[in-house]
Amino acid sequence: MTKRTGLVCALVALVVVGFWPALGAEFLGWDDDRNFLLNVHYRGLALENLQWMFTTFHMGPYQPLAWLTLGIDHALWGMDARGYHATNIMLHAVAVVLFFVLARRLFVIARPSWSNTGSDACAFVAALVFGVHPLRVESVAWITERRDVLSGLFFVATVIAWIGYATANERRGLKYGTALVLFVCALLSKASVVTLPFVLFALDCWPLSRWKTMKRRVLLEKLPFLALSITFAVIAVVGQRATGTAMRGLEDHDLVDRAAQASYAVLFQTWKTLWPSGLSPIYDMPSPFEPFTVRFIASALFVVVTCFVAWWMRTRWPAISVGWFAFLVLLAPVSGIVAVGPQLVADRYTYLACMPFALMLAGALGLAWQRRASRIIATAAAVLVSAALVGATHLQTKHWRTSTTLWERAYAVDPRSAVACDHLGVMRVMQSQDPSLDTATRIRLLDEAIMLYTRAYENAPHPNHVFNIGGAVSQRAPLDPATRIQEFELAAETMQMGIEFAERTTGVDPRWRVMYASVLIELKRYADAEAHLDLVQKVQPDNIAALQWRARIALEQGRTEEALALLKRTVAIDAESAALWSVLANTYRALGRDTEADEAEVRAARARAAAGR
Repeated sequence: MTKRTGLVCALVALVVVGFWPALGAEFLGWDDDRNFLLNVHYRGLALENLQWMFTTFHMGPYQPLAWLTLGIDHALWGMDARGYHATNIMLHAVAVVLFFVLARRLFVIARPSWSNTGSDACAFVAALVFGVHPLRVESVAWITERRDVLSGLFFVATVIAWIGYATANERRGLKYGTALVLFVCALLSKASVVTLPFVLFALDCWPLSRWKTMKRRVLLEKLPFLALSITFAVIAVVGQRATGTAMRGLEDHDLVDRAAQASYAVLFQTWKTLWPSGLSPIYDMPSPFEPFTVRFIASALFVVVTCFVAWWMRTRWPAISVGWFAFLVLLAPVSGIVAVGPQLVADRYTYLACMPFALMLAGALGLAWQRRASRIIATAAAVLVSAALVGATHLQTKHWRTSTTLWERAYAVDPRSAVACDHLGVMRVMQSQDPSLDTATRIRLLDEAIMLYTRAYENAPHPNHVFNIGGAVSQRAPLDPATRIQEFELAAETMQMGIEFAERTTGVDPRWRVMYASVLIELKRYADAEAHLDLVQKVQPDNIAALQWRARIALEQGRTEEALALLKRTVAIDAESAALWSVLANTYRALGRDTEADEAEVRAARARAAAGR
């Protein structure tokens, strides 16, 4: 085994150690549920699945290659989340190894006087800082962010291919075409790589030094890449708007707001790269957004000063100038210039953007190592930084094992976060449904959920918080027979206010109508419930929850066969759900149809076994 192969093996081993807790993690209540648990379309590699993958804007992004890998996961693992996490870690490990190759090539070009050992060592440090950093945890330990690791892998491969083209003396057309194809793969994984042509231009300036002697050629050869970037940027915007995701317009978030948010993202990501403490799955967008507060003004000054310094050092220290420019360019699509989602910033946005920082840090250690006087200090610093990053990444990954640990972490970091309060409230409601708990404990958990939902509403008024309050009240209602009707009436009244609030603001989410209908059914207001379920099924004919509540109405009104037909339709939609088969089995059993109940229970057992394989 050569020394270089040993370094590669060590990188892979450290990646596995850092992200090991993710191998026992679950599908998280943070988009994983809507992407995988409630979405049957990606499950398989049949023609209809592939057609869906390459045409869907599910939840906003256009990411057909990411969906393809997830479809392969389903073919291999079924609904066992551990397999999906293993694939995420494997893809990230490949990206880290490719980054090692890229870093080594850049160091060899930029510092030809360094020995092979020196270039290998610096490349190893760069790859480790990129690959095993706590900021990477969100991208690697969250199955929904498969698109990050996959697009990052193709991004790095594209840059390697580009350097091969730019430094080649023969077969240059093939190498250029390879870079172009790899870029298309990156774009088909996640559109945030659209700024790559500008990174390639920066590399042509330094260390490739092509700009000085072939300006026209350098510009012309970027045009196909730029055309692809523009095309996929348009597709990304269309997808976000078509799915009704939280993409804010200029009337809600003007240019001054976006500049302030982008400036803050630059400062935040720089600081968290250097000192990755207090990381959270959500950093709430402030409401109202006030761009002239201290943190945004300080961020803008930071950007101005650092850009001035980078420009001033462009001749003497071009690595700093090019690295800073590349960081800004890679961060731009996710910095807030295009405002999407409830977050001000996010850890996952560093997956590409902080690659230049890893190269700059490793290069600085390499320069120090070249001097005998500082060699011991540089080596010790590299070892300490590596060990600290692996340990911190391992600890951070533990927060992403379950939905409960994730949102308890987010709430601990920021108890004022409306998103954290809302999701932790959901976890408390789910915990309260454990039949092994006594009534007092279940009521306590539901009261805590109501408190969290109320705090979320106070910090950021939104219809979803209102419906969650009503939902927790409805969960509490059956626990005390003496107040059961009053509690359901209170839940219905709360949800009616939520409907009216949503009609004035966000529009009514079908999930909220289903929640409201479920409470109306408990109050025997069947006609009102069916009216809301009708509205749901006009836009979502296969909404499983709506079908289940319709079956409940049919059963209570004596329409047995209609109820069974509705429940059979749910298992036809999602045949891998053990819960749905169990509901059907229990219904058969209650009707005295034991043979059919036994058959449904067998299917439920098979589904549970498949999910646990």
